[in-house]
Amino acid sequence: MSILDTVKKLLGVKPVDIGELNRRATREPSRKVPSPVSKNSLEGVHISDEYRTVKSLLDAGCPVVFVTGNAGTGKSTLIQYLRTVLEKRLAVVAPTGVAALNVGGVTIHSFFQLPPKIHEDQDIKPLYDRRLYQKLQLLIIDEVSMVRCDLMDSIDKFLRKNRSSTAPFGGVQLLLVGDLFQLPPVVPRHEWNMLRAKGYASPYFFSSFSLQGTSLVPMELTSVYRQEDGAFVDLLNRIRIGDDLDFVTTEVNRQCFQRESLTPDITLTCTNNGADQINRDELQRLLSREYSFQGKIEGQFHIEEDKLPSPIDLRLKADAHVMFTKNDEQRRWVNGTLGIVRELRQGSIRAELLSDSRGTVCDVLPVTWETYKYAYDAEQDRIVARKVGQYTQYPLMLAWAVTIHKSQGKTLGNVLVDLGHGAFASGQVYVALSRCRSIDGIRLVRPIRRTDVKCDPMIKRFYLAIEEMKKDKRGEQPVATDG
Repeated sequence: MSILDTVKKLLGVKPVDIGELNRRATREPSRKVPSPVSKNSLEGVHISDEYRTVKSLLDAGCPVVFVTGNAGTGKSTLIQYLRTVLEKRLAVVAPTGVAALNVGGVTIHSFFQLPPKIHEDQDIKPLYDRRLYQKLQLLIIDEVSMVRCDLMDSIDKFLRKNRSSTAPFGGVQLLLVGDLFQLPPVVPRHEWNMLRAKGYASPYFFSSFSLQGTSLVPMELTSVYRQEDGAFVDLLNRIRIGDDLDFVTTEVNRQCFQRESLTPDITLTCTNNGADQINRDELQRLLSREYSFQGKIEGQFHIEEDKLPSPIDLRLKADAHVMFTKNDEQRRWVNGTLGIVRELRQGSIRAELLSDSRGTVCDVLPVTWETYKYAYDAEQDRIVARKVGQYTQYPLMLAWAVTIHKSQGKTLGNVLVDLGHGAFASGQVYVALSRCRSIDGIRLVRPIRRTDVKCDPMIKRFYLAIEEMKKDKRGEQPVATDG
């Protein structure tokens, strides 16, 4: 059975052309494309039919699979599942160190040995030892919404050169994972001017020259594990895509503004300064003794100090509000569980959980976060992730307040949403509200304004184009391909 036949059988549609998606999203006319010169345990993980479908698509050899979905649909868990069950030589990469840490991968720049800038052809060189890249079969890119068009093209050029192949991405299969409505790529104005001059239609990955003319199989995860209230899920979906905003903002404000009866566990802010100020003020109000717990970095752990999962200088007092920053091996808490420090000694922390196990007091011990480097193991003929660095610290951070950005991927209880002078990034309001299991757990400092809900029209057109092109393809007979 050909790849097209397999996709047709699994999804009822054929792959869609990325170049056409790019043209519909950016509204740019068609242009000539320049020619480009350890396994995780699945214990306790729910394996959905959608996960199995993605695996089948990859097993069938689909060149580019794009997996998207709302907040809470299990995109990171999907990666954990695939790296465990796939019989492929694969690597997991992400655009930032924090994102890579979250999925046990490495950064794109470190994996492909790219400098942190707009890359010229001379920046991308064939390596002396190319075995890792020559043996690579599948590249999983997480948080692809943050990956810029020029970075995608640099990946393509690197793989072509180091695999001695003229095929897109050197013939390596791609799995692109992310929600484009949540985290946009960071593109300073002067850099966008340079990219535009090079002929890019948008900064998003789908505008990369290397993807034009290739076929993409879209797969949307629809099972929402965080929220069970259908009406709330519907409101969140509308906020995500910027649909019917007058109704949505009115409804959310009606239910969540001036809800003085709700005592929040945490405040979500738009800026680091806002969250840091709240945490400093609240810690200062506590009259108990302050303790300092020092983290330790060993080896190659290249994450900026202000982006470490727990502060390198962790300052706590009894009754401090905290957030756990790593899943507990004994499953007493998960990354994002809130708590209150109940007892402190030098080298000892006890904290009460504010979760389904509310009231439970646990001993908290230091943990390690590890960074890896991929290598090819010739003896076993597989790609292995070897530890190259680690960070050791108690898995806690002050959490009277956190930024909306740092709350990404976490499930919270009762939250106070403080948008301050206004949300400034695409998807901020959606991320803030979707942290909660229920709309009953949300309280607003001020009403949400229509202008707070930012959604890039280009992204709306991209997703709409996927749906339209899937409908166009339904009912068509698959065309057989060689091989």
